[in-house]
Amino acid sequence: MITPSLAQPQALSQEDLALVETARQTITRLYTENRHHIGSAARSRTGKVYTAVHLDTYVGRASVCAEAIAIGKAFAETAHQVTAAVVPKKRR
Repeated sequence: MITPSLAQPQALSQEDLALVETARQTITRLYTENRHHIGSAARSRTGKVYTAVHLDTYVGRASVCAEAIAIGKAFAETAHQVTAAVVPKKRR
């Protein structure tokens, strides 16, 4: 049996902190009660940042997570190597 090793937490780099701030700014700007309350930012290998908010719906399983949208945007624009993604929730 193989025992997985757990990675030790590391401090966030300035680049990572900037990514978190970008995601926070995105949800602050686009927040809509009962619709969009989670934002995300994803960074590609080239450093380009893609942002999104989650899409909440009341129709079955149509809701989509913010990180899936941000990463999907990156892939849609040919950035097939996402190196980081963050998902802060809107502070109340």
